[in-house]
Amino acid sequence: MWAVLADRSAYADWVAGTSRSHGGTGEWPQEGASLEHDVELGPWSVSGTTVVREQQRPARLALEVDSGGAVHGAPGANAARAAMSLPPVNALASRVQRGLAGG
Repeated sequence: MWAVLADRSAYADWVAGTSRSHGGTGEWPQEGASLEHDVELGPWSVSGTTVVREQQRPARLALEVDSGGAVHGAPGANAARAAMSLPPVNALASRVQRGLAGG
């Protein structure tokens, strides 16, 4: 799973509403690295920036997402933080096995 999060070009594949990702700075997903993304809804589109705020390979990735633009003149009002924590592969496999066994 980390390989998908660590692939700057795959961002639009796992972030809902994002139509594409491109450009950016730094080495994704190192802290401080960024990428540009586009969100499209019908004839409207908005470009924004996502910045890596924390990464603990391969277990955690924290991002700050700014959809670009302002809401009612308030700069940064479209910004949010999101963090993904990935369980160790062995723990995930163990949970799946217990679930399949009915336990």
